[in-house]
Amino acid sequence: MRFMILRKADQDTEAGLLPDVGASAAMARYSEELDAAGISCAGLALHPSSKGARVHFRDGKISASEGPFPGEKELVAGFTMLEAGSQQEAVEWLKRWPAQQQELTLEVRGSGCPGGLEGVSLTQEVAADTEQKRYVVMLKASPQAETGAIPSDAVLAAMCKRNEEGVKAGVMIAGEGLQVTASGARVKFAAGRHMVLDGPFSETKELIAGYWLIQAASMAGAIDWVRNYPYPFIEDAQVEIRQVQEARDIAAALVPGVAHTAENLHA
Repeated sequence: MRFMILRKADQDTEAGLLPDVGASAAMARYSEELDAAGISCAGLALHPSSKGARVHFRDGKISASEGPFPGEKELVAGFTMLEAGSQQEAVEWLKRWPAQQQELTLEVRGSGCPGGLEGVSLTQEVAADTEQKRYVVMLKASPQAETGAIPSDAVLAAMCKRNEEGVKAGVMIAGEGLQVTASGARVKFAAGRHMVLDGPFSETKELIAGYWLIQAASMAGAIDWVRNYPYPFIEDAQVEIRQVQEARDIAAALVPGVAHTAENLHA
């Protein structure tokens, strides 16, 4: 079974701070343990929401707004896809996450569109076009989506067609729907301890119903792609776009014992 692990934002990630070498080394060791157990797939860190954008669809009108966005603790700072035998197994592994911060929240969600739309899996083998930037497009949940409502066959067919076109054009790298939060869980770390909370979760406007990983020359290009996607419940939909922090740039920016801002990546 595939699960998406959403790492919630905090003051450091929203300030664009990168982890120091010690924290990076601890995460690398943890990733090696996951790989050895055969459950790790791929993960991405995101630039802070101040560099992001949101596109709103309502009553046939489209509007866009720039970050930063409120609700810091419900924003997403990164995600990891895991293969595990069950959600409980995934949660047990997350309890061992190297949470060096005072507080950290990880949300576990089963992957898969409720309507059965086949996704495009994110794997370590997918290579980004170095001439373009990668962006994660996150479809925000809604009260309707959180009930497990399934869009019409016509909408599902339109989404499938758009995904296939995106993959063939080299724009779409990955994309999947997520199960409702009623079947999800959160692992919260604080003061050296962890606590597991079962869904559903109440912050509907900040929950994620699905994602796409795309390539574009700029944020403007990513917004153009987003504007023309046939979303499942387009009458009232919201999409957040966040640029990916590439691992090679993060590694090059780190200096032992020092935390850096994202601006260091281009220094």
